[in-house]
Amino acid sequence: MSAVPKTVCRPDARDLGREVHIWTAEEAGDYPTERFESWLSAQETRRYHRYIRKRDRDLFLLAHALLRHTLSQYADVEPADWSFEIGEHGRPELTGPLADIDLRFNISHTPGLAAVLISDRVDAGVDVERRGTVADRAKLARRVFADAERVALDGLTLEEVDHRFYEFWTLKEAYIKARGLGLNLPLRKFAFSIDRERDIAIAFEEPVRDDGAQWQFALWQPGTEHQGALAVRRGAEQDRAIVFREGLGFPPT
Repeated sequence: MSAVPKTVCRPDARDLGREVHIWTAEEAGDYPTERFESWLSAQETRRYHRYIRKRDRDLFLLAHALLRHTLSQYADVEPADWSFEIGEHGRPELTGPLADIDLRFNISHTPGLAAVLISDRVDAGVDVERRGTVADRAKLARRVFADAERVALDGLTLEEVDHRFYEFWTLKEAYIKARGLGLNLPLRKFAFSIDRERDIAIAFEEPVRDDGAQWQFALWQPGTEHQGALAVRRGAEQDRAIVFREGLGFPPT
């Protein structure tokens, strides 16, 4: 996907059986900082204040406010009342009495942008990256790209390499986030390919075991400076529609 169609109407959680929703917020917005801070849990507040640079604090706050505000679009819960627990490999999930709500989510942020993915109970992950943030793309590619991915970069122009590098990078991040295994999933043991029709496929090497036919992948550009990707384990079902939405419209209060 190259375009990012967005809708502003209130979502219906019942649509998540056939849709995946992506909510984004740009860092440059004029946001109510004190309100956002009041939504954070004690643990989130501690993490928030650990950042030395104001830019990093602001981006953390934007991403976590976006998550809480977005979840409150689907259930009658105030943004400050959502509670989360972090899984063994770092994936956050709803906890406490809210754990029974039929929602799953994933969050990503990069300089200039935050994104939240909302799905039903299926595994799903989202990643956004700002182009130019990786100083030595060749070194990173040697470390984390599969052989087939590195071969796919050979022979491309500098502009094409830059574009394809961030496509591969966001796809790989979205997939490992969807699997919920973090870096316990060896990045060089699965490879993405993108054909001329922009169809995306994934292949695996031992010890990674999975069925690529069970997954849906998509790429999109939130703007000229950013690349986004998502991964959804939709099983044997048809691909889900991807709905993009503007985040942090108000209410909730």
